[in-house]
Amino acid sequence: EQRNWPLALEPYQNAIEWNTKIGTEFELGGTYHQIGRVYEEQSAFEQAKKYYLLSKANFEVFTNANFEVAMQSLQRIEKKIEV
Repeated sequence: EQRNWPLALEPYQNAIEWNTKIGTEFELGGTYHQIGRVYEEQSAFEQAKKYYLLSKANFEVFTNANFEVAMQSLQRIEKKIEV
């Protein structure tokens, strides 16, 4: 809401480091998705797509119920990239 993008990304990047360090890869899918949303809000669509793809892959591996959310985000961002 504050649109302070570097500040918004910092906790997510810390979460990636922490979850990778302690081996809780299940948690990474949601974190990747949130990073994608931050980039999408900045109209950095290629970066957003990168993180949505990471999210989708993680959700798929862990059979996460949010897989469909990741697919919808990817479809939305691909439409924005095409324009």
